[in-house]
Amino acid sequence: MPQPSPFDKELIRLGASYVNLRVRDFADLTGRSLHALGERMPKLVISHKTRFGEDKGKERLGVGYFKWLANPANPFEKVYFLTQKGWDRAHLLGFVNHEVSATEEKSEGQLEHDLILTDFHKALHFAFGDRLTWTQLWKNRYTRWGKGKDMYVNADAYFYLRQADGSYAAFFVEIENQKGVQEPLRKMEGYLRFANSGAYQEKFQHDDFRVILLKPTLDMALKVLNAAGKTKSLATGRFWISDYAAALAANAANYRTLKDSRLLSLSDA
Repeated sequence: MPQPSPFDKELIRLGASYVNLRVRDFADLTGRSLHALGERMPKLVISHKTRFGEDKGKERLGVGYFKWLANPANPFEKVYFLTQKGWDRAHLLGFVNHEVSATEEKSEGQLEHDLILTDFHKALHFAFGDRLTWTQLWKNRYTRWGKGKDMYVNADAYFYLRQADGSYAAFFVEIENQKGVQEPLRKMEGYLRFANSGAYQEKFQHDDFRVILLKPTLDMALKVLNAAGKTKSLATGRFWISDYAAALAANAANYRTLKDSRLLSLSDA
């Protein structure tokens, strides 16, 4: 099997880390031009149309590391994600430490949700650099510690920030784009059970974690906060609640908890 070029390796590494990326995301993260990426990415998919010459418009086989779908927020923009071949190559290159089964069937709603994760991850990357370790892999974000129907958590992502003293602050991420408060409250209760089960400490070899819960608007975030305040067990500093736009100012004091009346930033963790 031909070896990917250094440029292609860089794109595969980002695909394994960010999972869903637009060309502009690759440009932001690599410093390469939109033109260069616009030329290269179509050649890394399973097939693409020839753009110039006598064969213009004909389908040609690509390398097959990526697949794409239209961005639901902008149908003229492609969203790229790794195929099984791409994940296998990422594993061979050491970008992931275990084999990953690709999820190539994505709904429009799921893709919209997942691009919020991409934007949040990017914001954290540019704010914290090498202090950040992030994963969206199922093996890291899903834990079951018993047979009961509520004895599991299935986060959208998990990350931690290294502190100056060598310790680190760990967070699970939940993107809640639906109206209402019942689902966020259900998940919050689940994270309390997770913390008390000892399963987190055993799996991650770390003493404790927080949960970032993001809602589309500040009003929706405050409704979750107010509803959680009626349940004594949820009135802790474990749950950090904000809205999408505020969270993209990654190191600003834009998080609310039920324990602290002041707005918190990730630097306060």
